Amino acid sequence: MPFDTETHLDAGPLDGASFGTKIRVTAPSARTAVDALTDPAFGIQDRLADAGGLMAISGLEYLAGAPEELIRLSRAFGPELEDVRATLTAPRFFHPDAAEIMVLSNKPGHDHPPPPRPAGGLPVRFPDRINWHTDQSYRRPPPDVSLLYGVTVPPPDQGQTLYADCTSAYRALDPRTQARLELRVIFEEILARIANPEFDGDIR
Repeated sequence: MPFDTETHLDAGPLDGASFGTKIRVTAPSARTAVDALTDPAFGIQDRLADAGGLMAISGLEYLAGAPEELIRLSRAFGPELEDVRATLTAPRFFHPDAAEIMVLSNKPGHDHPPPPRPAGGLPVRFPDRINWHTDQSYRRPPPDVSLLYGVTVPPPDQGQTLYADCTSAYRALDPRTQARLELRVIFEEILARIANPEFDGDIR
């Protein structure tokens, strides 16, 4: 999609990745940007699905001062699951003005230090990297989409947030390993239903 001066959006493949898409926004305000991104004609849900589930959006610096617009953008993908203030989440993770937003920061008041950086680069494979996960997979039902908005981000050589295409990884496995993982999914669903007997959906 070439840059459109009316929608303020420019879309293309994610550089250096086998999946994902990038969206560049040049709208003059948070409201205008979210209007463009959530316009049905833009089809943000379809774009995310076609890109394998990863979308990087740049040019949204003003959303830091407009949490209500960040929430409106998130609702283009569906409603939030719950109010995090009603869960066991520690108060230091709460956004001061928006219950739907969790804050991960090492600044005073939040005090969430980053993990130690491994020597020799950032590993991506097991056993050196053991904490690959899907955010809040323990929720019932689990969320379909997670949004991570960076206010102050580390330099490219210091960041430790990674994304993986688990669908392609699963398809690349041999049938025996796929069957073992399917049993783990079934076991997790059984545990989920024991803990949440009122849930009557499919977690897979």
